[in-house]
Amino acid sequence: MLKLYCIPYSGASATIYSKWTRIVKEGIKIVPLELAGRGRRMKEDFYKDVDEAAEELSEIIIRDAGDCDFAFFGHSLGARIIYDVYYKLVDKGFRLPIKIFFSASKAPQLPCGETKRYQLPDDQFINVVLNYDVNSKAVFENKELYDIFVPLIRADFRIYEEYKFNNREDKITVPVVVFYGESDDTLQISDIESWREVTSGEFKLIPFEGTHFFINENVTKVVNVVNEELMQVIGIH
Repeated sequence: MLKLYCIPYSGASATIYSKWTRIVKEGIKIVPLELAGRGRRMKEDFYKDVDEAAEELSEIIIRDAGDCDFAFFGHSLGARIIYDVYYKLVDKGFRLPIKIFFSASKAPQLPCGETKRYQLPDDQFINVVLNYDVNSKAVFENKELYDIFVPLIRADFRIYEEYKFNNREDKITVPVVVFYGESDDTLQISDIESWREVTSGEFKLIPFEGTHFFINENVTKVVNVVNEELMQVIGIH
């Protein structure tokens, strides 16, 4: 059994990966990791920074992994978090994932920009969010959902935009696969290609049709590629 630990994007709960369990190959177990402040952890405080999230998730993985091989998948904010989770495991002397999937996120060494979008007034901040996903408009038109999701997404943007990159000399040694949407207007191809700079092992870029949320628009295609990539590694274990 190989466990694939999956971390969601800003504002999302771990349930975004529920469809994956029906498509993933036998021998691979999807393990969605719920971030604080959403889903079943709705009542918990938001993280103060990415480091706190990575520390907590690394401990969860260490307790859960057992003797199983494992891999990571993170989309957008989730990609930034699993980058730090990797180094938490390195520093704790725990074994490493057999492969990492970074999805729809600029490389961690790149600045997020001078504008702190999480500090914008609500109306401007919502426009920023809609630039990522116009389908979320219905959420902001519902007062009850608005009161839940605006603080949550703002908190996620904050830890992403205040992220402090630690320039490690020891690059990521395990195989890395970077996914991106060909119509993702929030990222430049150079943002994606720059992941190569923090890796020293096998590196692969894989495009998908779709926007920033191509993992929701092309679930079957995305999971089939994940299946293929993981089965290749399982085959040499």
